[in-house]
Amino acid sequence: MWVDATHQIREAVEPVRSALFQALDVGTEALVDICDERGIEDPWYRAHTVRLFARQELEMDESGAWSIDRTVANSGIHLTVPGARIRVLKGTLATAPNPGKNRTRREFWDNDLPYDASTGQYLLNFNLNESLRADRLLVLWDQDDLGEIVLAAAAPRGAWPFQGIPILGPTTMLAPSWIADGGAFAGADDDGRDLVYDPAAAALEDQEAPGAP
Repeated sequence: MWVDATHQIREAVEPVRSALFQALDVGTEALVDICDERGIEDPWYRAHTVRLFARQELEMDESGAWSIDRTVANSGIHLTVPGARIRVLKGTLATAPNPGKNRTRREFWDNDLPYDASTGQYLLNFNLNESLRADRLLVLWDQDDLGEIVLAAAAPRGAWPFQGIPILGPTTMLAPSWIADGGAFAGADDDGRDLVYDPAAAALEDQEAPGAP
């Protein structure tokens, strides 16, 4: 069970959530001028283009609610929010990228998530002893059928092989910046969007979570 951990992820990502949507929107808009009009279909080049412009946008943020590592190569987006570290990557919960053979990336992916036998829950408490290494999150971005940004957050539990099934702990979808805070994604909308933000879903989830398998 990931009851407490899911809510902790939402709270941890909240300081940077709106900024991420805005920055990635800037990045995807750049695809039109740089890639689409030139017929560039290479997925790696397109992902790098989005990441490049998104990072530039994030680096201009002066809110002070979070920080970005400006030394990361290849326009990588590594963020620090209170109590947690975040890496922003192209993918979904089903296609999250593996860490490869890089030792630093593999260590980041290897969260040590504590298990509470009395409640039967795995917990992602960002204030636990650092030796537990339960403070690392992946924020995964993709686009829906209408080209809108879709964000998900997950706590990786270890490395997995290339194109293998991601080994993830608690996961959650993140609300678009143009939607009121709080809530969850559920179902499919009439306009064809892959995900719909349902503010009532979170309250129901809170009620049902303690008995969830």
